Amino acid sequence: LSNTYDVSVTNPPYMGGGKMDPPLKKYVQKNYPIAKADMFSVFIEKMIELTSDLGYIGMITMHSWMFLSNFEKLRKEIQNHTIINMAHLGTRAFGDIGGEVVQTTTFILQKAKREEYLGSYERLVDFGSQDDKENMYLAMVNGKDENDIYHVDQSNFNKIPGSPIAYWASENLLTSFDFKKLRSYVTAVKGLDTCDNKRFMRLWYEVNSKKIGEKITDIADTYQYKWYPYCKGGGFRKWYGNNNYIVNWEQDGKELRNFRNPDGSLKSRPQNTKLYFKLGITWSTITSALPSFRIMDNSIFGGGGSAMFSNTSNTIFIILGFINSKLSKYYLDLLNPTINIVVGDILNLPFYIDK
Repeated sequence: LSNTYDVSVTNPPYMGGGKMDPPLKKYVQKNYPIAKADMFSVFIEKMIELTSDLGYIGMITMHSWMFLSNFEKLRKEIQNHTIINMAHLGTRAFGDIGGEVVQTTTFILQKAKREEYLGSYERLVDFGSQDDKENMYLAMVNGKDENDIYHVDQSNFNKIPGSPIAYWASENLLTSFDFKKLRSYVTAVKGLDTCDNKRFMRLWYEVNSKKIGEKITDIADTYQYKWYPYCKGGGFRKWYGNNNYIVNWEQDGKELRNFRNPDGSLKSRPQNTKLYFKLGITWSTITSALPSFRIMDNSIFGGGGSAMFSNTSNTIFIILGFINSKLSKYYLDLLNPTINIVVGDILNLPFYIDK
């Protein structure tokens, strides 16, 4: 793999950085710093390196590099080359691989940069089987169906925060990112990770109700009870609910704050504690269905759920209405159509309150 080639094609291996052994991880971080998050992205960078200046690269990979923040530098590098064609397959592209986790894309990349080139993008993510995707792809490229094919100048991707490969975005939608973002109105954070739910967490009906502090409004008031409501994500539920769990936060979380590994390092992660028990909005970080946002009050948050809090008075319910809308869902699919609802994507939603 030391020569250069006019055509380079591969289906690369997949391995996240967290699963690499120390020698491999060190090698990847040193030699492929913009693509180190996964082996498949390392291969994208390597294929660019192996290909001649006017050559072409053909690959099928996980589609996460198109959207996630830890691949943003790789997307910036790809802007120095040209996406000729992409068939965005999504889930169930292979008959023997089910579920919603494996989401793929296949693409042709030319190493040379072709200014104002309109690449072709076939959107196949909404078709539920390998055969359906294949049939629709053939219909698109043969000119029999143009509803899900897009011809896009890839420089448009830079108009969106994080530069996701959002080829289906309309011009009006791209322009909307010139408005204020939701980050101007809210603080969005992660909360408490106990790192041992069996020890520190219960369902609310497993504990005597007299030992549960249900109306706490400030973390300083956690010395009377042992257990407190804990919003930690859960299944699809809009507006309110999923209040099934309680967590041991006795004496301002004394036991949790001192829960340590054998080497003495802190094992639990009590983050952003000043916002515990405040009025806010929570949601499940991982979802294979529609996203759902819920009002939260008098509760600790964390685990599989993040939270946001309004920076101005009397706007939290306006914000809740917006992020539970179809428009918000459309933007989130644009910024990151994976099963992870990331805090950074929430903060980048275009949003403006006219007072």
